[in-house]
Amino acid sequence: MSEPTLSRISDVMDEQVAAGEISGAITAVALDDRVVHFATHGFRDIEAAEPMPADAIFRMASSTKPVVGVAVMQQIEQGRVSPDDPVNRFIPEFRDTQVALRRRPPAEAPDDDLPEFSPGPAEGMVDLGARAGAWGAPDGPRPEVDLVPAHRDILVRDLLTHTSGLLSGGAGSQVNEVRRQPGDTLASYIPRLGSVPLDFQPGTRWRYSPGTGIDVLGHIVELVSGQPLDRYLQEHIFEPVGMVDTFFSLPDDRAPRLLPLYRRTEQGLEKVEGRGANRMTSSTYFSGSGGLMSTASDYLRFERMLTNLGSIDGRQVLRPETVRLMASNHVGDLFRGLREPVEGLGFGFTVQVVLDAAKARSQRSDGAFGWGGAFGTMTWSDPARRLSGVFMVQQPNLQVRARFERAVRAAVDELQGV
Repeated sequence: MSEPTLSRISDVMDEQVAAGEISGAITAVALDDRVVHFATHGFRDIEAAEPMPADAIFRMASSTKPVVGVAVMQQIEQGRVSPDDPVNRFIPEFRDTQVALRRRPPAEAPDDDLPEFSPGPAEGMVDLGARAGAWGAPDGPRPEVDLVPAHRDILVRDLLTHTSGLLSGGAGSQVNEVRRQPGDTLASYIPRLGSVPLDFQPGTRWRYSPGTGIDVLGHIVELVSGQPLDRYLQEHIFEPVGMVDTFFSLPDDRAPRLLPLYRRTEQGLEKVEGRGANRMTSSTYFSGSGGLMSTASDYLRFERMLTNLGSIDGRQVLRPETVRLMASNHVGDLFRGLREPVEGLGFGFTVQVVLDAAKARSQRSDGAFGWGGAFGTMTWSDPARRLSGVFMVQQPNLQVRARFERAVRAAVDELQGV
């Protein structure tokens, strides 16, 4: 179901499947709150030559984060939470936070500590989450550190913007002793993180907290709403938006629709088996950082709601001013891109924001915002053009994603007579 002008998107994606860049994908675009493109490409399962179904369920990984961001924005809108609230207002264990500084000879000592590693290509983001403390201890020898008091408390806004220093890949992450255990919930695990040393002084840097910061926010939503995070999202986001296939733990009748993961190797695309395919899923621990599974249709509705400044089909999920707050730059010039320095970008509450499309070499308009996941998913809202975009795959490929965005830009330009 696509406008003829947007058929070029399918042409581009089908070329990528034929070239072995991706196993399959679903692409979707809404314009002026109307779905103008929705197409399947390639295979659900390469070995079985099974075509990609329109209702395929994808592991969303970090594409989960903006959904929990909306949940936090609802609490801000209702006055239960303020961006400037200290986290310890809700979770007392986050008092007296310390920062880890790596020991060096005086001549080499910087003003503050630098991360030992930072997010690299999308292919490594899942492993980064594990190393940063979401699933286990970082590999290699631990650094010698000095612990100093944090200059101030971690604030809610620090978690929303990845400026908290909590398990973001630096020295604090590497000396972290807190481990998530089987059967843990947000309520049992998150308070233990209050003892984890930070990687830097809160608010002084942008460093991605891939598997932790948004989990803390998810627990705050639980505390102020009185509901487990999965139930809260179901009642206050999924149902009003019309997201019928989005879950932390798939019901039995949805499980057969979950796609296998593939990774790129020198021999081509290879199916990922075992723990590597399931490390983010849990029936007890509802990770706001990366735990959701969903469909292209559901996430297009989510982005349409944001593009429409908080409402869809007559149902209001957020007020327009709340969406604008979410999509504003809250980090000054601290954010320069996730993987390499890029000008013209900012960071809002759980979303990247385009400040200057020309400087950022972005196919999106100024003010567009969104985020993606380690398994390749990417969704965004572009209010200036009344456009919502969804790119759903289960193997990361930044080049294919860029080609999709260019195809969308070219097709929409033509459709709008730009």
